[in-house]
Amino acid sequence: MRSLVALALAAIPLALAACNDGAQEDNAVEEQARSDISLEAGMLALPPVSGNPAALYFELGNEGSEPLALSGVTVTQADSAMMHDIVREDGAVRMVDMGPAMLASGQTLIFEPGGRHVMVMGLDPAVAAGDMVDVTLRFENGREYSHQFEVLAAGEVR
Repeated sequence: MRSLVALALAAIPLALAACNDGAQEDNAVEEQARSDISLEAGMLALPPVSGNPAALYFELGNEGSEPLALSGVTVTQADSAMMHDIVREDGAVRMVDMGPAMLASGQTLIFEPGGRHVMVMGLDPAVAAGDMVDVTLRFENGREYSHQFEVLAAGEVR
């Protein structure tokens, strides 16, 4: 019986070390994800009319050697977020839902006023200009990248 207890006690440090190695691997994967992605000019523009959707704008770069596909965006302080693009045809301009946005290695994808954007619905009314919102970008390969975006008042973004 004592030998079983001694064996069990001897196994505890090994089990803890194995758990720690997994955490280190997870951290390494997260660091790799961050080094493969550049995110610039991230901002959330409040709507001119309270209760209407807000908009996210940013520049997303693929610094890695493999292509990436941005499949979705979430904003912690909102009910939902949808990626949209602007299509111009036959003199008309219309907004369309975007499927996954492909980024080749070295490519930058720009979400800007009058073009691609993320429409943010059901934004918490407590969110005000000068605040920060938590944004998570999701990729088709299962990776996620979280960042804080500054909130700008309606009309501050052109």
